[in-house]
Amino acid sequence: MPGGSRSAPAQSGATWSRRLSGRLDRHVGVLVLALLAYVPALASSPGRMPADTKLYLYLDPGGLLGRAASTFESAQFAGWVPHQQIAYLWPSGPWFWLFDTLGVADWVAHRLWIGTIVFAAGAGVRWAASALGIGPSGSTVAALVYQLSPFLLAYISRTSLLLLPWAGLGWIVALTIRAATGASRPRAAGDVGWRDRAGAWRDPALIALIVATIGAVNATALALIIPGPLLWLVHATWQQSIGRRQALGIALRVGVLCGAVSLWWIGMLVVQSRHGAPVLSFSETLEDVSRNSTGSEIIRSLGYWLLYQRDPIGPTTTASLPYLISLRSIAVSFAVALIGLLGLIAGTPLCWSPSAESSPLACTRSVHRRRSCRCSPTTPVQASLWRCAAVLERSPSFSWASRWAPVR
Repeated sequence: MPGGSRSAPAQSGATWSRRLSGRLDRHVGVLVLALLAYVPALASSPGRMPADTKLYLYLDPGGLLGRAASTFESAQFAGWVPHQQIAYLWPSGPWFWLFDTLGVADWVAHRLWIGTIVFAAGAGVRWAASALGIGPSGSTVAALVYQLSPFLLAYISRTSLLLLPWAGLGWIVALTIRAATGASRPRAAGDVGWRDRAGAWRDPALIALIVATIGAVNATALALIIPGPLLWLVHATWQQSIGRRQALGIALRVGVLCGAVSLWWIGMLVVQSRHGAPVLSFSETLEDVSRNSTGSEIIRSLGYWLLYQRDPIGPTTTASLPYLISLRSIAVSFAVALIGLLGLIAGTPLCWSPSAESSPLACTRSVHRRRSCRCSPTTPVQASLWRCAAVLERSPSFSWASRWAPVR
């Protein structure tokens, strides 16, 4: 029939257009994060190297890798127990060794290292925000706020390895959510087999691999990100979205696997604490590093002591000066925190509908089509994030995400 033959190509074209639009929605935010991570890093001071972490990480990465596993370093100070040297076994040592082997300039390898850390941080937070029920535009905004935080300034050109736990936090939270929501799908008693039991270890195993990558450089930095996934498990249990037994099981599996993959650097840390020089007693006393960690500074992602230190040559972190002396930068940094607090005050309950295409912990995409949903109490943070995302997604400039409109 002529009419039917003409409508088929049009229908096919519409389907293809919808698929393309969906793919753009998913990837445009990731592309923005990547551009903002790599382009500024590569464009910053081409050909110049900062004194980042260890000089021999660039001059002789192969030699450093060969010595990193030893508990005694004979090439320095007439022999001593090295301070956190085992951390260069993974991932920084292999990274710079690979680029050195390929003949890539040190400054390019360093900028790509910085860009990868920053991009990983933003992409992880974007995924975590999506897992919490935030739409594409809201997730991208959350990732941008995290990725472009002034928290970076004190580390990015001096001790970039300390940014690894910061970069891994979003991924760990997202995997924790997936471990809980995937395991919470109802199954018949006879349907649970060995594949399901093994699948319960998949996401904890991925978390353990991330911890093995980000945790060796500094135990304190790793400990400071642990509350993120734990607080989500406590919140989900309090909401009765998952059971206590399920939350405890996830925490135990993650804890056991993370402990197992961290033994290689924990053992070295024990040896260093017993037989090594008390380096931190001379370089970073508790009084010195906590002097500027006031509430007002922490709330705008500052407070780290090296942001405020000066020597006879000048400021230790020159990029921090605008946040300390420029009224405009100070006002903007507090405004970001103020907007978040206003969102907490104006937060609204979220609605969710237990359906096949959603988890019980997030709003479904089809909620705005199905008005028969029930409202559940949420934390102010979740309500704030959803409200900000809803405002953005109603804006014409974010029309590509309009299908994620909130329930009224």
